[in-house]
This record gives sequence, C-alpha cells and structure tokens, in this order.
Amino acid sequence: MNKQYHFLVALPRSGNTLLGSLINQNPNVCLTQNSILIEMLWQLRMIRSSDLRFANFPDIKSFENVAKNVFKNYYANHKANIIIDRGLWGAPDNIDVIKNYVTKKPKFVILYRPVVECLASFVKAGDPLRDEALLNNYLPHNEFLGNACMAIKNILVQKEDYIFVTYKELTEQPEHTVKRIFDFIEEDYIPINTTDLKQMNINNIVYDDSVLQMEHHKIITDSIRNENIKVEDYLSEMVIKAALEYDNILEYL
Repeated sequence: MNKQYHFLVALPRSGNTLLGSLINQNPNVCLTQNSILIEMLWQLRMIRSSDLRFANFPDIKSFENVAKNVFKNYYANHKANIIIDRGLWGAPDNIDVIKNYVTKKPKFVILYRPVVECLASFVKAGDPLRDEALLNNYLPHNEFLGNACMAIKNILVQKEDYIFVTYKELTEQPEHTVKRIFDFIEEDYIPINTTDLKQMNINNIVYDDSVLQMEHHKIITDSIRNENIKVEDYLSEMVIKAALEYDNILEYL
C-alpha cells in the first residue's frame, strides 16, 4: 500500500512532541520527529542548480528518479501508512518541492502558539539567552522561530489546504484536537489515552536532547495540561513588546 504524506508546520515549543505522542497512538499514522528531509531535498536541488557535472551532463530523468523517491525510501521501514512529516514545509521553495516530488495536493497541519509564549518557554527550558540576544537568535527570518512564522504565514496567504491548531486547544481539548486532525487527513479516529503517555519513540529511536544542551522534547506523561506560562517571569518588557509586535499570524486567518 502506498503511503500518504502530510506535513506539520509548527512553532517550536508549541506542543509538537505532545501532539506526536497522541497521534502516534494510532499505528496507521506517524507524526515524525523534526524531519531532515527538507535538507536532503535542498541538497539535491543545489546539485541540480550549481554542480558543473550536472550542468555538463543534465540527466534530468535520472535526477528526478532520486528526488521523487526520497520520501518513499526514507519511510520504507515505517509501518504506518500515513506519515505527517514535521518541518518548515510552508516556505515557498519547500511547497514547490512537495508539489514537484511528493504530492500535488499537500495537506498542512499548522500548530500555533503565541510567539511571546514560545520565547518564554525556551527560557523556562533553560535557554541562557536574554533580551537582544534572545530576539536575535529566534525572531529573524533566517532563525528557527522566525522561519516557522514565515512558513505558516505563507501557507495561509497562498490558501493551501490546512488545518489550524493552537497549543491552547491541544492542551485543553486533546481528544477533540486529534479527532479534528484525523478528520482532516481522512483517517478513522481511534480514542486516545491522555494519561500515562509515552515519550517520542519511532522505530525504537528516541530524541537525544543532550546534543541540544536543553530538554526540548521531554513531555509530562501523567496528564496533559496547559503550561499557562507567565511570560513576565521569564522575559523582559522589551522582549515581550518586540514579540507581540512581531507576531501577526492570526491576522492571516
């Protein structure tokens, strides 16, 4: 059976790992780790556009044989038939890649949390950055949080096929949230367990957050609750003001 591929585009610290632990209770669906497939396909595009060996002998059909099978080969040992690949797929070039090499009609799950809460959550998790350093390392469009905002805005502006989910909805109505997503991807909903959760584990592989020096992917397992973070406890007034001015995603809905 051919696998179906969908895409999660989310802000960091917005409940990605929690959502994965809930969705992946259905053995036919796999919401992935932070995927490396964008990078793999980008490297292939660089070969096509700038490698002199390709320019000298442009075997386009052979190149496309590789590019069009990247997803199929990468997920060949996954038992699930529905893959929700997590990454910044909403960027314009990345949407083009999806439509050229994966599926002509992609579906996007957008997971959103206010930017100011995401920044505060980074600090709460142990990030040492403060004030200008915090903003400069997260908000520009070439940094992860800024990139995620740009990717989400592009999906909304381009009117791609998407479902919009918030961190608040996920943590306060997890069953309803997962059911909405399953309806969107046209998969039968199986009731989920919201207590005694498991840490992210796909094919017996788990996150090694020691390489990040912060525990970004460890979830609370006994229950699901909204973090209800008080941003004033973690961010300066200057950072809060800048984050609130930056975050205009909801205006695009």
